[in-house]
Amino acid sequence: MTRRIILLLLLGLLLAAPVAASGTPTPPTPTPDAPPPEICQVAPRSLEELNAIVAIPAVRSGTPVTDVVSEGSPADSETAAAVVAIVREFVACQNAGELFRVYGLYTEEYLRDLFWRQPPMSETDYAALSTPQPGPPDARATILDITDIRVFPDGHAGATVTLRFAVIPMPKLFYFSLVPSGDGWLIDDILGEITFSLP
Repeated sequence: MTRRIILLLLLGLLLAAPVAASGTPTPPTPTPDAPPPEICQVAPRSLEELNAIVAIPAVRSGTPVTDVVSEGSPADSETAAAVVAIVREFVACQNAGELFRVYGLYTEEYLRDLFWRQPPMSETDYAALSTPQPGPPDARATILDITDIRVFPDGHAGATVTLRFAVIPMPKLFYFSLVPSGDGWLIDDILGEITFSLP
């Protein structure tokens, strides 16, 4: 496996900047929940699509999400259900070993943020990563909690998500930022703790 392939796999594991969760919590989703691979239905990003996206320089504007996590308003039930569905599909695609379907849940801007220092992906690397590599059921990532589902004045939504990965002995806390896209939502950023949360 090439160094580039290893890097792409690490990106799929959500290593990101730290964030603290705050604000009024929303009712938690029934947990634990290990979404099965068959829930991953989003179309995978193609090689041509990925390379066209990352060919445009990454440019972010506006207030960093880390500065507004505690603001916003509690999401209505419809928005909360949609956010939960996207998070569940995201984890299902992780459990399915479908990296390019995971990328299908990301905005183009987020993909540019992830890949802006990388050269175009080769057909060889794409082929090596495009074969699903699901793990056994007892090794699936599990959602332990989804709280603080909020909406913000600019239209984006956010949620605090606690996940457990089979390769990590303790739960890990993430903040998902999502934006409206067509009739649904796409993940526009994922922030994660460097230190593990307490069980």
